[in-house]
Amino acid sequence: MKTLFGFIQTTGLAKKAQGISVLLLLAIIFASCGDGQRQARKVQEEQLKEAKEDAEVNIRQIRNDLDERIAYLEEEIEEVSDDLKEELKEARSELKKQRSKLDKELTRIQEATMETWNDALAEASKTLENTRRKTNEVSKKVRELLD
Repeated sequence: MKTLFGFIQTTGLAKKAQGISVLLLLAIIFASCGDGQRQARKVQEEQLKEAKEDAEVNIRQIRNDLDERIAYLEEEIEEVSDDLKEELKEARSELKKQRSKLDKELTRIQEATMETWNDALAEASKTLENTRRKTNEVSKKVRELLD
């Protein structure tokens, strides 16, 4: 055993063996870090998926509400006098514009990546706020017209 160790020492194989050991150790460390990074990325992607689903649900709920209001206006347009029809058609048109904006935001949310998520969410929040405001204005106007 001594002679083998002496042989390894005299030929420089000890340094090579030490170097290989260090390289193997570094490879293990880097591989584990890579796994950690991949795992962290996977967790982030899962969180993004859940956030997207929540945002989509919220947008769809507001969109469904707009659909109901549009359907209501379409029924009322058929039943009201001619002088009110135009105003109700304008109200319906405004609600359809808001629905179209929601559809665009829904697409933006669905297509968002980790890098674009914050911007997509900020834009969607602005659009939802504006849509709610416009919808309330239109609803108030329709109530006044039909009372």
